[in-house]
Amino acid sequence: MKKNKNLFILVIIAFLFIICGICTSIFDEKEFVKENVKKETISNLSYQDIDKEEITIESETTNVLGENVVQEEEKQKVSEEPIKENYVVKSESLTVVPETVPTVNQTQQSISSIVVDPLETVKQNADVLGTVGRLFLPSVDFNVGVYSADISDGGNAQKIVDDRDSAAYFQMGNQTVIADHNHQGFRRIIDISVGDKAYLKKTDGQISVYRMTQKFEGMNLGQDLTDLNGNSVFNGDGSLIMYTCYKTLEYDNHVMVTIWQLEY
Repeated sequence: MKKNKNLFILVIIAFLFIICGICTSIFDEKEFVKENVKKETISNLSYQDIDKEEITIESETTNVLGENVVQEEEKQKVSEEPIKENYVVKSESLTVVPETVPTVNQTQQSISSIVVDPLETVKQNADVLGTVGRLFLPSVDFNVGVYSADISDGGNAQKIVDDRDSAAYFQMGNQTVIADHNHQGFRRIIDISVGDKAYLKKTDGQISVYRMTQKFEGMNLGQDLTDLNGNSVFNGDGSLIMYTCYKTLEYDNHVMVTIWQLEY
């Protein structure tokens, strides 16, 4: 009985040791798991910290590079400024050749070189010639056929001047006279200036050139032509006389007289 009791006690003790061992093992396993979880957490945190540090470092590096870029750009700007200054200096040393502006005389010469010679225009003109030829007044852009006229009573002088494109040509003493109505264009002689030229193209092909020397108002007295003082124009100088009616609404027999000198 006593042996059985002791054996029972030993069994109980053994059982308790086994239970303790099992509990210890379970506890150790839990502790092991906790420790591993803790290590993994720490490891993850460490990796995150490392990543943050790397990111921070990279961003800082980027900022530094950005500063370097700015510094490089500033350096480049600084280095370009002397180049600009040098360029300005060089540009100031350049000699600018201004364009030649033609003078008024040069312009007039150029224009005159373009204008056709009036004599050539007269030669090339194909308008009908009168029995004498054709009169050209280039300065007033006018020309008219010239016909030989008889100014005696019953002559054809009046008929000639009455016709269009027809001026009378006759002799008075030593003077040659050309006359026509002012309403048929011959009033243009009123606008001619002293020094202007007239061209008489004759039927034989010759061209006589005249230059105007005088212009004044006068009177047509039928067989005489006078100035306003009564002096006959046929007693004066001049190779050719041209006249037409002028201010007829104010005065009777009033005319404009022009005196011409033969040049060649």
